[in-house]
Amino acid sequence: MKKFILLGVLLILLYAPNAFAANMFTTVVRETTIPVVQETIINIFSPKGFAVADIGSNKVALNKSFGDGFFSAIRNRTILFTLLQQNEDVKMMVSQNELNSGWIHMQNNIEHLIPLIKEVRNTIDGTPLDQIVNETPAPGDASAPAPKKIGLVLVKVEEQEYYTAEVEKGGEAEKAGLTSGTIVYEINGKVLNDMKDKREIENYIDTKWNAGSSLILLYDKDGTKEILTLKKVD
Repeated sequence: MKKFILLGVLLILLYAPNAFAANMFTTVVRETTIPVVQETIINIFSPKGFAVADIGSNKVALNKSFGDGFFSAIRNRTILFTLLQQNEDVKMMVSQNELNSGWIHMQNNIEHLIPLIKEVRNTIDGTPLDQIVNETPAPGDASAPAPKKIGLVLVKVEEQEYYTAEVEKGGEAEKAGLTSGTIVYEINGKVLNDMKDKREIENYIDTKWNAGSSLILLYDKDGTKEILTLKKVD
């Protein structure tokens, strides 16, 4: 019996790291709290047959069983939502594992869950479904360079009806020469004042940046409109 237990542990240790790397969906839900995200997850997944298995301060675990145990093996699928509060936002990381007749088997992908995961974020912060992308870093070795951070936040100056840049130290915006207080008029040809609000602008920037797209800024430099390009991918 001990040999079987040891074998099971070894299999988990062998396969779990690779499975988690390929079996994760990450997205950041804007301007919310963990309890709101937890409630939304339950409201969206429960009608699809998922039952709440566990709720913690920063997680939600859902279960769903398949098979009758006679003609087909009972498979118990668990969806784990790990939630991290990041200032006003919540980072949501979703993974899945399956218990098949007592053996843990990590799923290769969670493609079938992505529409529901996107619905969670869309319900909370209104991000269009087609703009929600997987922000999980691509698998790579430990020596791979850290992902580039844009380090740019745009703030509306109500009295003047324009947006100014808040530039974070070490980000690509600073490296490109942009400074805090600079007036920004457009991003990729989109006039900022024509966009709905600050949240829509942030979602647009995040979506393009996470997808590896360049951001072309039209900004003010000493009274003259200039163009600056921020690149995530060299």
